[in-house]
Amino acid sequence: MDIETIKVINETTPYLLCWYDGININSYFIADFDNINALLVQVLEDLAIKKYDNYSIYFHNLSTFFFLLKQLSNIKDTIVNTIINKGKMITIHLSTGKNIIIHFRDSSVFIITSFFK
Repeated sequence: MDIETIKVINETTPYLLCWYDGININSYFIADFDNINALLVQVLEDLAIKKYDNYSIYFHNLSTFFFLLKQLSNIKDTIVNTIINKGKMITIHLSTGKNIIIHFRDSSVFIITSFFK
Protein backbone atom coordinates (compact mmCIF):
# COMPACT_ATOMS: atom_id res chain seq x y z
CA MET A 1 0.00 0.00 0.00
CA ASP A 2 1.23 3.47 -0.71
CA ILE A 3 0.11 6.93 0.37
CA GLU A 4 1.12 10.05 -1.51
CA THR A 5 1.09 13.23 0.56
CA ILE A 6 1.80 16.93 0.30
CA LYS A 7 2.64 19.50 2.97
CA VAL A 8 -0.14 22.04 3.54
CA ILE A 9 0.66 24.68 6.16
CA ASN A 10 3.13 22.41 7.98
CA GLU A 11 0.67 19.52 8.00
CA THR A 12 1.04 16.28 6.04
CA THR A 13 -2.03 15.86 3.86
CA PRO A 14 -2.69 12.68 1.89
CA TYR A 15 -4.13 13.01 -1.59
CA LEU A 16 -3.81 9.45 -2.94
CA LEU A 17 -3.85 5.96 -1.46
CA CYS A 18 -3.25 2.87 -3.63
CA TRP A 19 -2.97 -0.83 -3.01
CA TYR A 20 -2.52 -3.97 -5.05
CA ASP A 21 -3.44 -7.47 -3.92
CA GLY A 22 -1.74 -9.40 -6.72
CA ILE A 23 -4.83 -9.21 -8.93
CA ASN A 24 -6.66 -5.94 -8.34
CA ILE A 25 -5.32 -2.39 -8.26
CA ASN A 26 -7.24 0.01 -6.02
CA SER A 27 -6.72 3.78 -6.06
CA TYR A 28 -8.42 6.37 -3.88
CA PHE A 29 -8.03 10.05 -4.78
CA ILE A 30 -8.95 12.61 -2.12
CA ALA A 31 -10.80 14.63 -4.79
CA ASP A 32 -13.33 11.78 -4.99
CA PHE A 33 -14.19 12.05 -1.27
CA ASP A 34 -15.43 14.74 1.12
CA ASN A 35 -12.36 14.37 3.35
CA ILE A 36 -9.56 12.00 4.34
CA ASN A 37 -11.80 10.23 6.85
CA ALA A 38 -14.30 9.33 4.10
CA LEU A 39 -11.42 8.05 1.94
CA LEU A 40 -10.09 5.85 4.76
CA VAL A 41 -13.58 4.54 5.54
CA GLN A 42 -13.84 3.39 1.91
CA VAL A 43 -10.38 1.79 2.01
CA LEU A 44 -11.28 -0.12 5.18
CA GLU A 45 -14.63 -1.14 3.76
CA ASP A 46 -12.83 -2.58 0.73
CA LEU A 47 -10.28 -4.37 2.93
CA ALA A 48 -12.71 -5.61 5.60
CA ILE A 49 -13.63 -8.81 3.81
CA LYS A 50 -12.84 -12.39 4.79
CA LYS A 51 -10.24 -12.66 2.00
CA TYR A 52 -8.04 -10.09 3.79
CA ASP A 53 -8.66 -11.20 7.37
CA ASN A 54 -5.40 -11.20 9.34
CA TYR A 55 -3.43 -9.90 6.34
CA SER A 56 -0.26 -7.88 6.77
CA ILE A 57 -0.24 -4.87 4.48
CA TYR A 58 3.07 -3.10 4.06
CA PHE A 59 3.57 0.66 3.79
CA HIS A 60 6.94 2.13 3.01
CA ASN A 61 7.73 4.63 5.80
CA LEU A 62 4.55 3.95 7.79
CA SER A 63 6.31 5.43 10.82
CA THR A 64 6.04 8.88 9.22
CA PHE A 65 2.25 8.63 8.90
CA PHE A 66 1.24 9.32 12.51
CA PHE A 67 -1.70 11.36 11.15
CA LEU A 68 -3.28 8.01 10.18
CA LEU A 69 -3.75 7.05 13.83
CA LYS A 70 -6.12 9.93 14.51
CA GLN A 71 -8.07 9.31 11.33
CA LEU A 72 -8.30 5.53 11.81
CA SER A 73 -9.29 5.94 15.48
CA ASN A 74 -12.28 8.05 14.41
CA ILE A 75 -13.77 5.35 12.18
CA LYS A 76 -16.87 3.82 13.73
CA ASP A 77 -16.51 0.25 15.06
CA THR A 78 -12.75 0.20 14.44
CA ILE A 79 -10.24 -0.60 17.18
CA VAL A 80 -6.70 0.64 16.58
CA ASN A 81 -3.61 -0.68 18.36
CA THR A 82 -0.03 0.21 17.53
CA ILE A 83 3.43 -1.13 18.09
CA ILE A 84 5.96 1.65 18.51
CA ASN A 85 9.66 0.91 18.85
CA LYS A 86 12.22 3.63 19.60
CA GLY A 87 9.70 6.32 18.72
CA LYS A 88 8.81 4.76 15.36
CA MET A 89 5.42 3.32 14.60
CA ILE A 90 6.14 -0.06 13.06
CA THR A 91 2.69 -1.67 13.11
CA ILE A 92 -0.95 -0.62 13.24
CA HIS A 93 -3.40 -3.40 14.09
CA LEU A 94 -6.99 -2.71 13.05
CA SER A 95 -10.05 -4.61 14.20
CA THR A 96 -13.10 -3.74 12.16
CA GLY A 97 -16.76 -3.99 13.06
CA LYS A 98 -16.94 -6.97 10.68
CA ASN A 99 -14.52 -8.95 12.89
CA ILE A 100 -11.75 -8.60 10.32
CA ILE A 101 -8.23 -7.88 11.57
CA ILE A 102 -5.74 -6.09 9.36
CA HIS A 103 -2.10 -5.35 10.17
CA PHE A 104 -0.41 -2.34 8.59
CA ARG A 105 3.35 -2.68 8.86
CA ASP A 106 6.27 -0.40 8.00
CA SER A 107 8.24 -2.16 5.27
CA SER A 108 11.27 0.10 5.70
CA VAL A 109 11.69 -0.95 9.35
CA PHE A 110 11.58 -4.63 8.47
CA ILE A 111 13.87 -4.28 5.46
CA ILE A 112 16.50 -2.32 7.37
CA THR A 113 16.52 -4.70 10.35
CA SER A 114 16.79 -7.76 8.12
CA PHE A 115 20.13 -6.49 6.73
CA PHE A 116 21.67 -6.25 10.18
CA LYS A 117 20.73 -9.67 11.55
